[in-house]
Amino acid sequence: MSSWEDEADEILEAEERRKQEEQQKAAAAAAKKVANDARRGFADDSDAPLSDPLAEKMRRQ
Repeated sequence: MSSWEDEADEILEAEERRKQEEQQKAAAAAAKKVANDARRGFADDSDAPLSDPLAEKMRRQ
């Protein structure tokens, strides 16, 4: 390979590493948010999942 091909490969590899790092950061941020939400519980009843369909219907009225 010529030097310009090597340089192009390095650029592509760097771009791929950057994309992977961004994905890892986004995943870490999402996991942190889930952990924080689980630790503090639901902000209000509208955030809480309802297992009772009747209770959900009454809440929506």
